[in-house]
Amino acid sequence: MALTEARLAQDLTAAMKARDAQRVAVLRGVIADAKHVKVERRVSELDEADLVQVMRRELRKREEAEEYAVKAGRDDLVTQNRAERAILESYVPAPLDPEELDRAIRDALAAGSARQIGAVMTALRQQYPGRVDGKAASELARRILSETAAG
Repeated sequence: MALTEARLAQDLTAAMKARDAQRVAVLRGVIADAKHVKVERRVSELDEADLVQVMRRELRKREEAEEYAVKAGRDDLVTQNRAERAILESYVPAPLDPEELDRAIRDALAAGSARQIGAVMTALRQQYPGRVDGKAASELARRILSETAAG
């Protein structure tokens, strides 16, 4: 199911009816962040890739908070952050595995994307919204581009 603002609103309503306080808090935070992005970009609706980006940013916040909680010995906060991450992960599409990413980069190059890293990354983001790990993709794309240039 596609990630949309309407889906988030429906899930928030369902969580409120179910009295799931943790899910309500997480979804309210995500919806608020999405509204900030909308205002910042001056758009009326965010596409799925933008919403996934908001979700991933929230996931990184929880991971960081969990690390600090572990260092501080706060098991209650560790448990809370893990539960919140599980909620957020249910909305984020699975990232491309290394073989899929390799195939996608080679397909983008074969389809005529310019032999520049930026063009390949743009093609990947458009074809696989929210499923591409930028760092891994750029490293792999650089390696593939250097192989094809050398070979």
